[in-house]
Amino acid sequence: MSFAVIHMKKFKSPDIKGMQIHNQREKESQTNMDIDKERSSLNYDLLNHAPIDYDERIQ
Repeated sequence: MSFAVIHMKKFKSPDIKGMQIHNQREKESQTNMDIDKERSSLNYDLLNHAPIDYDERIQ
């Protein structure tokens, strides 16, 4: 079964960049060893077909 997590909260610009780094996995995680890098190519975004810049989209 699939589910979605939706954040409805006011954020400042530096917080948005941090969320982008986390969601798009732009930095290697040292804390979550369950991430299988070999399967990352199987991830997809239903709305955007390529990684996006969150700040650019918000503006």
